[in-house]
Amino acid sequence: MIDQSFDLVGPYGSERISALEKSFKIIIENTLPVHIKIILKCLNEKTDEQIIDIARSSTVKGKTYSKYNIKDENLTTETLISNPKYTKEFIQSWKSHLPILREVLFGVKRNIQDMHQVKIELLQYLKSIHEHLNNSFNTFSKFDFAEMAKISTKADAENLLDPNELYELGASSTDQIELLVKSHT
Repeated sequence: MIDQSFDLVGPYGSERISALEKSFKIIIENTLPVHIKIILKCLNEKTDEQIIDIARSSTVKGKTYSKYNIKDENLTTETLISNPKYTKEFIQSWKSHLPILREVLFGVKRNIQDMHQVKIELLQYLKSIHEHLNNSFNTFSKFDFAEMAKISTKADAENLLDPNELYELGASSTDQIELLVKSHT
C-alpha cells in the first residue's frame, strides 16, 4: 500500500507528474493573449519589412484584391496580417513598434523556452529523488512512515512550508515586476 501511494504522489508519482505537466502547460498557454500570440507568430516567420509590406497590400489594393487574401481554410501568417484592413496611420505606427515588440516578445519566447528546459530538468531531479527513496524504503518501518506523515501534516497545517521561503525566492513576483517596469521607464 505504501509503494502504491508512493507511485501516485511520491516525488515522481504519476499524479504529481501529471499535475506538474498540466501546470506548466497552463502557464505557457496563458502567458500571452491570443492577439499577441498572433503577433509573435508573424514575427517568428516574417521580418518587420515583410509584415509592413503585407499589411500595406491590404490598404493599397483593397482587402478583396490582396494577393495574400486566401480562403479561411488556408489560414497562413500572410492571411493573419493581410485580412484586416488597416489605416495608413496604423501601418506607420507599426513601423516604429515592430522592432520593440520583436525584442520584447522574443524575450518572452526565450523565457518560455527556458521554462520548458527547467521543467525537463525538474522532472529529471524528481525522478532521481523518487528512485533513491524507493531503493531505501526497505529500511523504513510502518512506524517511520506514520511519524513522517504526522510531521508532514503538522508542517503543512502551520504553513511552515511557504514556497517563497522554502525555495528562497525573495520578493514576490508582483514586487519584482514593478521593479523591472520602473527600471525600463
